[in-house]
Amino acid sequence: MMVGKDKIEKLAKGVFTKFPKKRIHMTFISYRTSVTKFSGNDVNHHVDEVNQKVYVTLALGKRLGLVSTNQVSHRILNDIVAQAETIARQQKETPGFTGFIKTKHSNYEKTAAFHTRTGNLSPHKRIEIAKFLIDSAKAAKNQAFGIVANGFLEVGVVNSAGTDAYSRISFTHSSIVLKKDYKTIYGEVTSSLAENLKYERMIQRLIETLNSTGVEKTSIKKGRYKVIIAPEAMFDIIKLLSKGFRANSYHEDQSFLKHKLGEKVFSKALNIYDDPSCEDLFPFPFDMEGTIKKPLKIIENGILKNVLYDTITAKRFNAKPTGHGCIMPLPGGMPYHLIMQPGETQLDEILKKHNKIIFINKFQDLHFTDYSKGNISGITRNFSVIYDNGKEKEILTPMIFNGNIIEMFNNIVDISKESEVVGKPLGIDVIFPKVSKLPYTVIKDVLLIPFV
Repeated sequence: MMVGKDKIEKLAKGVFTKFPKKRIHMTFISYRTSVTKFSGNDVNHHVDEVNQKVYVTLALGKRLGLVSTNQVSHRILNDIVAQAETIARQQKETPGFTGFIKTKHSNYEKTAAFHTRTGNLSPHKRIEIAKFLIDSAKAAKNQAFGIVANGFLEVGVVNSAGTDAYSRISFTHSSIVLKKDYKTIYGEVTSSLAENLKYERMIQRLIETLNSTGVEKTSIKKGRYKVIIAPEAMFDIIKLLSKGFRANSYHEDQSFLKHKLGEKVFSKALNIYDDPSCEDLFPFPFDMEGTIKKPLKIIENGILKNVLYDTITAKRFNAKPTGHGCIMPLPGGMPYHLIMQPGETQLDEILKKHNKIIFINKFQDLHFTDYSKGNISGITRNFSVIYDNGKEKEILTPMIFNGNIIEMFNNIVDISKESEVVGKPLGIDVIFPKVSKLPYTVIKDVLLIPFV
């Protein structure tokens, strides 16, 4: 059940009345996630997760104390404020902190990312979707394993400086692994509106791809190959790339993008922007500090145009906040609405014009081996196959994927016209949906090593 805007304002008013001379910032977050799981072509069970949390930050000069609780009441919040003050007294000063911002609720643009029928989608409707996926897989002699989920998130940001922000989103999501013999392929779809969840298109695409290959597995020799990276796999790479956009690591010379602002770093084919107004990506009008969010170009024609600031890093480095603040004093700078601009060529046409290209569906444990240089490594997961002029030739055993993220995005050969919304919705370790809209991307000279 949602806390609601009125209750949040009432609780905040009680705290500010109790502590009229204190500088206090509060972030209220509540969510519900309902999940229907299926495996081996049968629906297994339903899980509901309901949680709410309040983060209270108290400022003593430039010293900040942060305490959180999942109990929302006047008494508990008063106790939490006292604890936050105790912690603040023991902290070092936070460079760049000059106070909490003031933005009224009326200044935020209204978004259309909450739909009651989606947030309250019934178990019967989730079963209906799951059954469709299961029956489609059975008809194609595949096995299906996955989830159908829905839920909602509400966020309220209020502080003693006058910020009063509230918004909410709903979501529906399905992710699935199809299995045939020892071949597997992964796919996912996400939407803020249940009626727009493109699960029929997802399952059709996965079945066609999985069933079009033979059953013989082969391994490749260590070498550099041309690959086509599916949106599900590109999401893993983009998550790592986006860490280089954080202002604190950029200005402190930790990032692999250090000193490159305004320079051409990647292929001119690469354009990435953060668009909190995009209807496909759970539009949201403000960040956790209360700063208004607006579309922002990050990479344009390969040039690094912007890095991402919260209010503290903006003050430290003489910039303007970009609407990417986290819960103070935790470092911000993380984007939640990334879009990679698609190309002009259909995926089928891209596959036909390239000989011996390796399709990569998903990664496992993709990580930085050297963040300062941008070196990454991971293992290909699920479905990898060699295409030759549009025809599937061989399915591959898992491979180690090594490379430098800057070199990789300089070696873009093609980008598809099609894009998919991929990422992780709400869950036990996610307080805001991390989703992106990404195309299929062809990259040359990628180092692949057989995984033994």
